[in-house]
Amino acid sequence: MMTRKNLRWFLVAGGCFALAVLIFGGRSLLLDWLGESSVYRVVIFSAWVFLAAGAGAVTRGLTDRGSDGEAPAGAVPGNAP
Repeated sequence: MMTRKNLRWFLVAGGCFALAVLIFGGRSLLLDWLGESSVYRVVIFSAWVFLAAGAGAVTRGLTDRGSDGEAPAGAVPGNAP
């Protein structure tokens, strides 16, 4: 069941992935504008950071949290099968 909090995480993930695609897709244009400068390398590195943040947001959106938000549903200490 998708809740409003889960939807927010998927929207964040979509935004992160979109930014990463824009940066990686425009690498040649960025290279023309910035050259082999440190700014270019920072921008490319930020695309990798956006990819990682998007993956984390998807993971967070898929995690089933209880009503208090503390632990996943069914994760009770000492409740092993």
